[in-house]
Amino acid sequence: MPAKRHSSLPGKSLQHVSLKDALPIAIQLHQTGHLEAARQMYERILKLTPRQANAVHFLGVLHHQMGEHDRAAAMMVPEQAGAFTQLRLFIQRHKTL
Repeated sequence: MPAKRHSSLPGKSLQHVSLKDALPIAIQLHQTGHLEAARQMYERILKLTPRQANAVHFLGVLHHQMGEHDRAAAMMVPEQAGAFTQLRLFIQRHKTL
């Protein structure tokens, strides 16, 4: 499924979004159910800034929501353990969903 355009960016592809605007757009896409577009945006952010904790967190949540629990768990690396406490708790609480 092709990435949908963001409503506040008429005529502008998500590929041309600035890094500064990428996280809020990715979160909005995620919240509105455009999971593949959100995943692509989170991955773009992390390619440019691998330690962006919010992008790591939300991408992990997205993987969990898509049933990709191993991928979500793999994102919880020791050097960023503090950033993943909430994600770890979320996955533990919702494993059965």
